[in-house]
Amino acid sequence: MLKKIFQSSFIILFFITTSCKIEETKKQTVLKSYITLTTTTVTTNLINRIINNLNIPGFDNNQVQQLIIHPVKVYKITYRTNYKGKEILASGAVTIPETSELSPILGYHHGTIFKDNRVPSKYTGGIIMEPETALNIIFASTGFILAAPDLIGYGDSTDKLHPYHLFHPTMTASLDMLRAVKELCSKLGKNTNGKYFITGYSEGAYAAMSVQREIQKNHSKEFPIVASSLGGGAYFLSKTVKKIFGNNLLVSPAYAAFLITSYNEHYEWRRDLSQIFREPYNKRISGGIFKGNFTQSQINNMLTRKISKLFTNQFIAGFRGTGEEQLKAAFVENDLHKDWSPKVPTRLYHGTWDTVVPEFNSKAAFTLFQQSGAGNINYIPLKRKNHATAIFPWIKATILWFNTL
Repeated sequence: MLKKIFQSSFIILFFITTSCKIEETKKQTVLKSYITLTTTTVTTNLINRIINNLNIPGFDNNQVQQLIIHPVKVYKITYRTNYKGKEILASGAVTIPETSELSPILGYHHGTIFKDNRVPSKYTGGIIMEPETALNIIFASTGFILAAPDLIGYGDSTDKLHPYHLFHPTMTASLDMLRAVKELCSKLGKNTNGKYFITGYSEGAYAAMSVQREIQKNHSKEFPIVASSLGGGAYFLSKTVKKIFGNNLLVSPAYAAFLITSYNEHYEWRRDLSQIFREPYNKRISGGIFKGNFTQSQINNMLTRKISKLFTNQFIAGFRGTGEEQLKAAFVENDLHKDWSPKVPTRLYHGTWDTVVPEFNSKAAFTLFQQSGAGNINYIPLKRKNHATAIFPWIKATILWFNTL
């Protein structure tokens, strides 16, 4: 009798185990390939040299430095994702701490990038690198596995124009990046503790909130998020764009022109850009200045800060008035702050002097989240900080906070 019970139990256990393996195998179809970007381990001494070289404010103190304890390795991964109903290959960088401890996975989303060689997967080693790549390395040294997607339009998907501030393609590429990182860790024998953290600044904050919202609604079991830290994001996108086009001067014409061009491409409206942009700027934009070959400052120099000279009268009058309804509706569709409320501890940081992405984005999100019953939501205004200078207090606070959880 005991033997039969044992045999029955074994059969049930085998079935469950096999079923789990089958289910796991079905999920493990995202990662395509990976290569090591660091020929040698990035030591903690080198990481401190990186900090000194970048002269990051607030990182030259014991609070942060005492957390930098693990050497790291950086990998480039290529993975499968979906864009407009078709499977494509995307890429990103994964920074893994060399530690026997179980590590959480941190989804780090980069800010707006114009030149393709500045994406995470283009890391070449040494101490000269993009600031956000350095932040990835610093964060990983404190014990997190850093998952940094290039996002569609960069890295291995440069045949696409980057879908700029568009919820669905941003979320999809970021979620599949997390899946691919989990597979990479399995292949490398790197154990994780099953916990996830989400962060990002500027466009990265928009991407991070996209991911957080989607995970909470549809994938909470697959990605148990511990906390989220978001800095300077355009969550209230429709109001942000309305404010930008209500001014006479643009802080950065590259942002505004990129956004309109990207929406026209993504939604396949096939609008003649000469209806939107004046010459000679239309020829420059139509000629591909957003295809990853130029920096933001170079693009700004190719355009003009004066809205009346960059955009046609017809477009400006329509957008400020009752026209351009299709475009306006698309911006509303991609607002992130409404119709949901975070269930995990979430902090919203924003520079009070931010003229690129106005502070009302974080304030509006915070207010709506509170009204929806979010009990673990905090808004942290970064006094007298603009869009550029707020990134450093935000990342320092995020590193210190995440390392207490």
